[in-house]
Amino acid sequence: METISQGNYPVTPTIVLQANAEFSGVGEVILPGEQNYAAAMSRLFSSEAAMTRPHCIVRPRTVAEVAAAVRIARDSGQPITVRSGSHSALCASDGAVMIDMSAQFGQVVVDGDEALVGGGAMMGSVLEALGEHSRLIPVGVAKTPGLGLALQGGVGHLTRSLGLTLDSIREVELVTASGSVLRLNEESAGDEADLWWAVRGCAPNFGIVTSIRVRTFATPVRVYAERLVFPLDALPTFFDLTRELPRSICASAVIGPPPDSFEPVLFVYLVYAGDDSPGIQKAQELTRALTRSAGTKPLLQHGDRYFYCDMPAMDVPPLAGFPPTTPLEAPATSPRIFTFKKSPFLNGLDPAAAKFFINAIRSAPTSLCRIDLQHCGGAMGDVAPDATGFWNRGMQWNCPIIGAWTDTEKHREACTEWVRQTKRSIGPYVAGTYCVEILPGLPETAAEVREAFGANLPRLQKLKRKWDPERVFRSYYPIELD
Repeated sequence: METISQGNYPVTPTIVLQANAEFSGVGEVILPGEQNYAAAMSRLFSSEAAMTRPHCIVRPRTVAEVAAAVRIARDSGQPITVRSGSHSALCASDGAVMIDMSAQFGQVVVDGDEALVGGGAMMGSVLEALGEHSRLIPVGVAKTPGLGLALQGGVGHLTRSLGLTLDSIREVELVTASGSVLRLNEESAGDEADLWWAVRGCAPNFGIVTSIRVRTFATPVRVYAERLVFPLDALPTFFDLTRELPRSICASAVIGPPPDSFEPVLFVYLVYAGDDSPGIQKAQELTRALTRSAGTKPLLQHGDRYFYCDMPAMDVPPLAGFPPTTPLEAPATSPRIFTFKKSPFLNGLDPAAAKFFINAIRSAPTSLCRIDLQHCGGAMGDVAPDATGFWNRGMQWNCPIIGAWTDTEKHREACTEWVRQTKRSIGPYVAGTYCVEILPGLPETAAEVREAFGANLPRLQKLKRKWDPERVFRSYYPIELD
């Protein structure tokens, strides 16, 4: 029998015919071997996901079609993945049915102090729509992620002042593994109340979210951001000065080389959640104190007011100077950048921790590797750990450790081991894990699931057995560890 080569997944004419017959009437169905299939996969942001070969790509037009596609996949025993923003390495996998929400579910409808957000909307689109009404929600540090990030946390520049993205969610429309369509909110009762609790923190394990309703916040005219590049030696001082900051100020950082140098630096990205002069002066006092205490001047420094939806990217700038505009985010197709990530949550950091980070980045196997330090605390901790499925509420930092390379094999092993070793080296400070970067099937997966969900895990496991007993949504990190 003829076989079309599609990565690790053999695609035979029988499979193509089966997919055609099975998924007729549930929107556009794109099959392996078709021109649109390759184009759709190439547009995924995650290089790891883009290299997989799903059984087929389904682009439903209505919630009823989403439900029908789920039932068909369940009855045929096929796993399901969901494409929204497509940043996750788990949005596609070999042999799975990829349901592409980005094609038809990107709507954002603003209604007073709330907004209805479609399951395929990117966070940048949400901010732009809200900005026209002088409203906002806290999101992550990039514009392109979708609801997958929002439903599992959402850590960004306004986390300290407004909380996680998921804390703004007021209602979820969910297609369950049985194909049922549920509307979940604070008024849900019984089993649905439990599911409402679970999807705010662990949604990919329970179904497909077709829309959410969020509470929005009045936005200041602009927020103030100051970006500075320091030699790595300033890192201990940076940790000291961030300990007592008010909630209105977020001081995040990236450790890694600039694009025009191989020598790693400390890139500080400070944001004040407002545009009034006293608040801006407070933020500027911190940057001046950092310069004085570190005993070195910034290699680069720039501060300005920005509309929240137009904030510069949180990437180390070239030492030649800050780019005048933020480039449009797009999949890295030439060449593709491959990554292996872990994202531990950390307690308070000190000079000893700075030594670990400095040693780690200087031993990185490629110049694309980086360590992010996203400032948490504040409003993130106002919600009890067991109030939603998201457990890690008391953390001070989210720390994405990113091993990155362009050659698909040459640096994979070295970058993977570097990420694991870096997490081990900062072990005394690790107090949890951000579930968005947990990959299934690794020796450390079970331990990371426990770190992510803590005392919430037994309840989540019980709900998984109830709502997805056939494990239709099994392509994500497994919460059923027993």
